[in-house]
Amino acid sequence: MLEPSINTLRFLRDYGDGLLADISAEDFAKQPVDGMNPPAWILGHMAYALDRHAMLVGMDPQLADW
Repeated sequence: MLEPSINTLRFLRDYGDGLLADISAEDFAKQPVDGMNPPAWILGHMAYALDRHAMLVGMDPQLADW
């Protein structure tokens, strides 16, 4: 029953890893173009969403509780 959620979490984790693979530390917080969020914001958003999804299926949160 949890397999679809687990597969989603794995996909998003791997997708995020792929997105970050070629971003340098210097560019991590830079806005690529006006109006677009920097990679650091996108990663934070994905991490938060993944953490909340994991909690919904009974896993322990990995981020600090806000």
